[in-house]
Amino acid sequence: MTKRCCVCGIEFEADKKSRVTCNSAECKRIHKKEYTREYDKRRRQEKRKEVNEYNRLWMQKKREKEEAIRQGITADGYAERQIARTLALAGKVQI
Repeated sequence: MTKRCCVCGIEFEADKKSRVTCNSAECKRIHKKEYTREYDKRRRQEKRKEVNEYNRLWMQKKREKEEAIRQGITADGYAERQIARTLALAGKVQI
């Protein structure tokens, strides 16, 4: 089945009925990027309420994590903080 690539316009032999691009990696990359952009836009319009709720919860979790890191509550970088705290308590070594 001969088809025309939706990106570059070259005719190619399609091995599947659903194929819309030639076998060029560049055409596939461009088509995927455009398709994803259109899909995301359409999804945001169709499911605006759900998307907004998801984004709100995601941002809330992100802010909580950043606040916990700022206050030093999380285990991220714990070893480095302990080393710095111990060295600060010991002070400088005089020779």
